[in-house]
Amino acid sequence: MKTLEIGPEIQIVVDDNCHSRLLSAKEQGKALTFCNEANDLAYTCRNCFGLGTLTFRAINRRREEYIQAACPVCDPELESDRVNQLLCHSGLQPDEYGWTVDFLANLTGQARAGAVARQLIASAPQPQGWVSLYGPYGVGKSGLMKATVAALCQMGVPSLYRRADDILSEAKAIFNEDPAAQDASERAIKARYSRYPFLAIDEVDRIADTAWSRAFIFSILDERYNARKKQATMIATNAMPGQLASHFGYLEDRMKDGQRIIIAGSSLRGKRSEDDGLDGRRQTETTDLTVQALPELLG
Repeated sequence: MKTLEIGPEIQIVVDDNCHSRLLSAKEQGKALTFCNEANDLAYTCRNCFGLGTLTFRAINRRREEYIQAACPVCDPELESDRVNQLLCHSGLQPDEYGWTVDFLANLTGQARAGAVARQLIASAPQPQGWVSLYGPYGVGKSGLMKATVAALCQMGVPSLYRRADDILSEAKAIFNEDPAAQDASERAIKARYSRYPFLAIDEVDRIADTAWSRAFIFSILDERYNARKKQATMIATNAMPGQLASHFGYLEDRMKDGQRIIIAGSSLRGKRSEDDGLDGRRQTETTDLTVQALPELLG
């Protein structure tokens, strides 16, 4: 498997045969263009945008041809590659791909949290519900969220871990002076977060104290809250129930529903087993067939 860079921070995975055909076309002096078009509101596979195939246009002055191959991410015969791709886009670090909720086993005040996570995992491929985690720093909230994301991805369920402030940074990075363009970009981001069967948002109370920041995060949470019978959302805060700042009233209200779990116990910082980390799953190789090598790709 090879990973191609087709634009700024945009990558797709192709199988070895497709990669060889692309290299051959490049050696013949043909300009390559990726033909799949993303529909931000509908596509289910981030590799082929839901088309099931990858299509490239190869052209020079003498000849034009199309190179097409099955998407290695959503092809059921290549499930291991789909899992690997899900993990790559899960928001986890590679050494977190193999994390499990077992690290909470037998720890005082944390058993229920592990049980709820296992319920979500067992409900794959369509986890449902609204889970709020409370607790001080270091007791395992982030670890539980990441372990749940990892387990669901391993089962082929698209899942994502994000800190609330990272979501806001993503939205700020697409700033556009044209209000219409800015609004469209923000809607696309919100729509993407609404699609994940499981979404874990950490540190929801640690965002900039501005009306825009709170409104942006709330719109995502509200969409997920309204769809809690169709998909699952887990949020975490360091504040205890009833202790959120007054301007987080919308969040406090939503956190009264679903399962509310206070994670107690001592800090787990530095106690994770050295055995946690990569589970031996083969990683895709990044190739030098980049935008520079393919100057018209997505141009």
